[in-house]
Amino acid sequence: MSEVSPGHRPKKGRTTKKRNTGTNSRKTRKATAADPSKTGRALRQTFPTPDWNNLLAATIAEVSALNGPDATGKDTEHALFRRHDTKFDDKHVRAVFDAVRHSKVPEMIEGLIDEVKIKPGRPAKVNYRALVVAMLLTAIDGKGCLCTEIARTLYHRLRPASMRLLGIEPMPAALNRTTARRQKWQAEKRTRDALRRFLSAIDPSIHPKGKEMPYVALRALDRPLTDEEIAERQRNLVLVCNRILRTPFELLPAKVRRKYRGSACVDATPMKVYTATRSAKKEIAPSDPDSGVYSRQGDHTEDAEKDWSKVYSAYDINLTVAVCDYLGERQYLPALPLAAHLDRPGVDPSGAFRRMAAQLITAGHVPRYLAGDGLYAQADPAKFHTPARQAGWKLVLPVLDDTLGIQASLDGLIMVEGELYCPSMPQNLIDATATYREVLANLPTDKQQRSAAGATARAQYQQDIANRETYRARYKDTNTSGKQRWGCPASGSHPSVVCPIKPKSEDQIFLGPLTVPSPKLKPAIVPDPATQVAGQWPKPCRQESVTVDIHVHQPLDDTTTETPEQQARRAIARFKQDIRFGTDEHTDTYNALRQSQEGFHGFVKDDAYEALGSPGKRRVKGLAAQSLFAAILLAAAGVRKVRRFLEDALEDDNGDLYILRRRRKGDHAPTHLPPGTKGTRGDPDYDKAPAA
Repeated sequence: MSEVSPGHRPKKGRTTKKRNTGTNSRKTRKATAADPSKTGRALRQTFPTPDWNNLLAATIAEVSALNGPDATGKDTEHALFRRHDTKFDDKHVRAVFDAVRHSKVPEMIEGLIDEVKIKPGRPAKVNYRALVVAMLLTAIDGKGCLCTEIARTLYHRLRPASMRLLGIEPMPAALNRTTARRQKWQAEKRTRDALRRFLSAIDPSIHPKGKEMPYVALRALDRPLTDEEIAERQRNLVLVCNRILRTPFELLPAKVRRKYRGSACVDATPMKVYTATRSAKKEIAPSDPDSGVYSRQGDHTEDAEKDWSKVYSAYDINLTVAVCDYLGERQYLPALPLAAHLDRPGVDPSGAFRRMAAQLITAGHVPRYLAGDGLYAQADPAKFHTPARQAGWKLVLPVLDDTLGIQASLDGLIMVEGELYCPSMPQNLIDATATYREVLANLPTDKQQRSAAGATARAQYQQDIANRETYRARYKDTNTSGKQRWGCPASGSHPSVVCPIKPKSEDQIFLGPLTVPSPKLKPAIVPDPATQVAGQWPKPCRQESVTVDIHVHQPLDDTTTETPEQQARRAIARFKQDIRFGTDEHTDTYNALRQSQEGFHGFVKDDAYEALGSPGKRRVKGLAAQSLFAAILLAAAGVRKVRRFLEDALEDDNGDLYILRRRRKGDHAPTHLPPGTKGTRGDPDYDKAPAA
């Protein structure tokens, strides 16, 4: 067990069933009457206002009049009210310039525009490389993605050498206010025109933006794009945005990237948009018709019943974050974005992952473990699990309460919480996780008793998980079609257990050589007669192996009718885990990946820096614009992450850089609860009720 495993403590007051949650539950605290003399109303400091005469007596009269004909002072403009722009250092601009050149985004956009350009026009005042550099500089400086701020970066915050590097012609000094206003308008117009041209090459949306109108009128103004053009623009949009946001990771020192083993976490987080919230069930379209309605309660999709006091217009950022999977106190990689995809809230998260996975394959990423919450664990395996495994990912997912125990039975083997086992496994081991969670849900309210009972339950659970190993099926191999061969634990030339149905297993009943002073006996399986069908033992008992297909390629829909065998194969494809569920390795790995992902969400939404959750800092509307802004802000957050990592990094004995993991406290303290436990990360109901 990892001593500093980053797990999640169940949040107080979160429950979907009637359970004894102790004195921490919101309901219990409301029912307990507080002593009025000990409340904040009685004990906190107050600041009473004196009466009018006392206020006048304590007032010091000003020497001169503040306003009116007798007001004194200079008639000229005070320097305090003049804008003083901080200049970017030339070295910093050169570094961002090199990063943008590394992404190859400007060249790609220029190529796309040249393909459709009929004849050459006048040279643009703001080229695409300068635009992307200015956007990234502005985002790194915490100014968001406002066109006004990007224009100020281009024309007022660059030194002459940097302006020459970006090909920006400086404006002459303004001689009066009228000229200054005219130049400000010109700078912003040039910036907006450059952004419009940039987006025109990759925008798959056909809807006009910027004005509320009836959907019927909106559709009458749609752009005439074919399905092929929309699909191509969508691919280009995803490619451009992912090249930008992945730049900080690709520019990490090579020895840091070599230490990274490829694990990641996938999840979605909402990104508010600067528009009024309009339901898709109404006739009026919002000013950003590409966006959707996000609910902070459970089901985030537009079709769900919503409390309209808790919804807002937003996009879902489906994000894949690179995470260090070395368990322990050393972290060898900061959590960094690898791929992203924007869509309306709750729309096809599996499809978004497939887009991101394809991007990572083309980028040369070598995958390892992939974690996700209960939404991905319950997804259609043909849309999520099978593509993920085919891309090389090993899935580490939660098991929810309604899928505990036996999840499928195929060719005589049973699947219990993501692992294939002998059908004769005892019922108490099959129900180990369900029993453990039930005990946790009914712990005593007394603190000491609660701690002792929890420790006893955990020890029993660990023992049950260890005892499952006796019955775990043995993996043989995978054939060229991707199907796997599995055998009974008593099969093969070196069986790990003894079973009377497999006489060969009884030839060697000891573990290891007999020369050991006290050789240990192999565990023994007692066949359960109830597993026989028509007087025959299951296939694994009669054969050396059975073939199991963990890939399902046909998506499930309302018209699909499956046989029991097809249902079992689909269940196996959905629930198969690549680390044995219930073990400390599974729990610690899952929690490490999930916490890093959610920590990055909070990191990039920090209002003091990138403020991804603040729509006022990115007001241009539309899927393409918001995708580009999200990529820029994610890249800026990645720069900040890497900068902090390199500043704080230490070297181990091999010369590898690492930082010490921060010990988590409170709701985020380690608990080692198996993922999917009610009230912890991985539980879909986690965000349905507010924390107490």
